[in-house]
Amino acid sequence: MSDHTQTAEIAGPIPATAETAEVKPVSPVRQILQRTFRQRSATIGLGLVIFICMSQVIGPWIVTWDPYHINLTAAAVYDQPPSLHPFHPLGTDDLGRDIYSRLLVGGRISLPLAFFATAFAVAVGVTIGGIAGFARGHTDTLLMMVTNWFLSFPFFLLALGIIAVRNPSTSSVLLALVITGWAYFTRLLRGQVLGVRETEFVEAARAAGASPTRIMRKHVLPNSMAPVIVVAILTIGANITGESGLSFLGLGVPPPTITWGNMAGRGQAYLELNPVEVLAPSAMIAFTLVAITLFGNALRDAADPKLKD
Repeated sequence: MSDHTQTAEIAGPIPATAETAEVKPVSPVRQILQRTFRQRSATIGLGLVIFICMSQVIGPWIVTWDPYHINLTAAAVYDQPPSLHPFHPLGTDDLGRDIYSRLLVGGRISLPLAFFATAFAVAVGVTIGGIAGFARGHTDTLLMMVTNWFLSFPFFLLALGIIAVRNPSTSSVLLALVITGWAYFTRLLRGQVLGVRETEFVEAARAAGASPTRIMRKHVLPNSMAPVIVVAILTIGANITGESGLSFLGLGVPPPTITWGNMAGRGQAYLELNPVEVLAPSAMIAFTLVAITLFGNALRDAADPKLKD
């Protein structure tokens, strides 16, 4: 046996090179995420969102005062501006409650409410939009007629009608956000499905005998969801604004539950005495929206490079 043969036996089979190795296809959603995090604004935006969420998670352990405690002592100072003695970094509201402590728990309702409202709206919209786009015909016509009917109503008008029937509560706000939001995702996904269902790989799957359910689940939906994810991220910010607007008007989450919206709504009556009562929760809402928008815009640009400035 030659030296070359012995060397080959010891070394074993030749490893696959980059040219011979099988390259697994990367899903469109994963490609978009990879392009997204190449942008600095995406990292900054996501970092700010995580920071805001963590501040609400650990808020009850770092507050300086009980955010729910109404101070009825004779020494209490109502509508107090920021002070160090006693320590109220953002002052107190009309009932002597520490504004800073209330800010650190005010997002514990607003943020999850916006997230779950978006998730439910996406679930409903994707289901209806997928059926409409894939089935077409009379089914498509009927479903899109209902969708367009919901899209024709302004958000606040439809939300006020729902809350007027159910009375202000967390569940009423959630229902209002879902009912006013699902139609956007329905129309968006329907348009995507109409394009994807005519592609060659879907035709090949259909010719191979795949069932419509399998084609929809394995081929059409995975290649149609990228724009839906982008819009869903931005919708979370819109839902925070919607909940805050309803709570500001006294039609959202009722006291004693704390949200940034009802904090700002209650503080408007005492704007001259202590403007921080309105400015602090409004700043938190704006800060959160900026963070979500930074990440959402980066995700949008990654999904469609033509939209880059």
